[in-house]
Amino acid sequence: MITIRQVLILFCIFILILGCGTKKQAKSILLPQENGETGKIVIRSDTSGIMLDKPYTEAVYHAATGGFITRQTDPEETGQIYGPLLAAEPDMPDSADLAPDSRTNIPIIQEMIRQP
Repeated sequence: MITIRQVLILFCIFILILGCGTKKQAKSILLPQENGETGKIVIRSDTSGIMLDKPYTEAVYHAATGGFITRQTDPEETGQIYGPLLAAEPDMPDSADLAPDSRTNIPIIQEMIRQP
């Protein structure tokens, strides 16, 4: 027969395993623009913040410590890691003009916005 003590021990082990298995992280990397210029980005958490201002700088936020770890990458490494993601980014439009098919949808969208 299983005792309450055994159930509590199993529950504590389960909580420890569950806690050890969760690594809450957020990763950001500053990429240069197509013209080679690089801007700046400020990343903040509840307890700390960091500014990235050099191209290919990566910041990883670790929830367990509440802090950021930065490291410098390069175009080759970034391409290997994020290549498929970057390839999926749509091309920038040639202009801000709407396509003819899109213009016909404007009245429909406006009407949808007016509806409660």
